[in-house]
Amino acid sequence: MSEATLDVAAGGGGTQRFRIGDPWLALAEDAAGQDELAGWFTDEDADALAELAATGFGASVRRLTAPGTGPLAVPGRSG
Repeated sequence: MSEATLDVAAGGGGTQRFRIGDPWLALAEDAAGQDELAGWFTDEDADALAELAATGFGASVRRLTAPGTGPLAVPGRSG
């Protein structure tokens, strides 16, 4: 099983790291579409990620890392 790491910056500061088993990333075909990341999470990671996403604003993906590849940085504001 391959595993990826997703770093998410929380609105109040700090970063949470989530492990994604057997990940796959589907890129949107046009700029208006949304990319999709899927894979297996532990129940605890899935709950924590859902809670961060539910806040609406203030949480953002910082980096996605998969074995055998370089980190995929996410452009955007820092800090």
